[in-house]
Amino acid sequence: MNKTKKLSFQVKFYILLTIIIIHLLFSLNFSEGDVINGKLRNVENYKDIENQSIFNFSILSDNHGQSPYENIYMAKANYHIRKSNDICILGMGDHLTKTGTNDFLFFVCNDPFWKENFYPTISDNENAFYGQGQDDWGAGKAFFDAVDLTNRKNITFSKEGVDYYAVINAPKGYKIHFISLHFPDQPADTRLAFRESSKSFLRQSLISINKTNRDIIVIGAHSRFGSWINEVNPELSRMIMSKADLVLGASTHYYERFTLDGYENKGPLLLNTGSVIYPRFGSQPGFIQVHVMEQHRGLYINYVDVSKPTTIIRSSPFAYFRSFSGEIFDVYYPTIL
Repeated sequence: MNKTKKLSFQVKFYILLTIIIIHLLFSLNFSEGDVINGKLRNVENYKDIENQSIFNFSILSDNHGQSPYENIYMAKANYHIRKSNDICILGMGDHLTKTGTNDFLFFVCNDPFWKENFYPTISDNENAFYGQGQDDWGAGKAFFDAVDLTNRKNITFSKEGVDYYAVINAPKGYKIHFISLHFPDQPADTRLAFRESSKSFLRQSLISINKTNRDIIVIGAHSRFGSWINEVNPELSRMIMSKADLVLGASTHYYERFTLDGYENKGPLLLNTGSVIYPRFGSQPGFIQVHVMEQHRGLYINYVDVSKPTTIIRSSPFAYFRSFSGEIFDVYYPTIL
C-alpha cells in the first residue's frame, strides 16, 4: 500500500514538473519578441502600450526653426511628448533656418524640460544659421553652446565639436546611448559632408559600449539621402548592424524604413524620421516615439502622425517591434484610439 502511494506521488510529481517545464518554455518563447499575428501579447490599443511601457523617448527633425508657440504640429508633438512623460527628445537636424523667426531657439533655451532633455543633431540649416551658408561645414556647432549642451556631464564631443556621444540614464537601470553625427546636405561632395573624422568618432564610441539588454543604442546623422549606412566602410557597417538598435537619418522629410541585404528581419531599425511640420508629398507630419516594453523584451517604435489624434496605435510600416535580441517584427492593429 505504501509502495503504491509512493508511486502515485512520484507520478503526480513528474506530471507537475512537466507542466512547470512546459510553462517555463512557453514563457521563454515569449520573452523575446512576443508578436502573434501582428499583435503584441496583451496589447490591443494605445492605452495598453502606455500602461506596459516602462519609459518612452521621442525623435524628431526638420522643424526649421518653428516652436510649439507658432506651429500647431509642433504644439501637438510637444503636448504628446509631455503627456506621455518621455524622458528625452533626440533631434535629427534642421531645427533652425536661415530665414524666419527661429522661435524654436528661444523655446529650447527657456523651456526647462526641453533645455534639459533635448539632444539635437546639427545639419546644413544649423550651419547656414550660424555660418556663411549650408556648406559652411561645422558652423552649426554653435547651436550646442546656445542650448547649453556643451556643459552637460553625460556627453562626450568629438575633437571637431560637431559630433557627440550622450549616455542618458533611464528607469530601471536602462541607458540610452545616443551617437549624433554631422552629415549635412552640403558640401555636395559626400566625402566633405560626411567626414572620416565623424566615422572614426562613431567607431570609437561603439567600441566603448559594453552592450547589454538594458543598453539602447541610437545612432543618427541628418544625411543627404535619408539614410547614411551605405556611406561607411563594410567593417563599420557590420559593427553598426550588430550593435545598434536604431539607425536614423532625416533630410528628405519623408518617413520610411530602409533595409540592408541579409538584415530584413534583424539588426537595428533603419528609419528616416520624416518631418514634424513639413512632410514631403506622400508622407505625414510627425515624429518617432519609442516605447521600452520590458515584459515584452523589446521596443515598440511608432511614427506619431500629428495631423491625426496622437493616441493611435499604428501598424507597419508606421510601427515596428524590435526585440532586445535584434529581431524585427511587423505589427498590425486596426485604427483604435
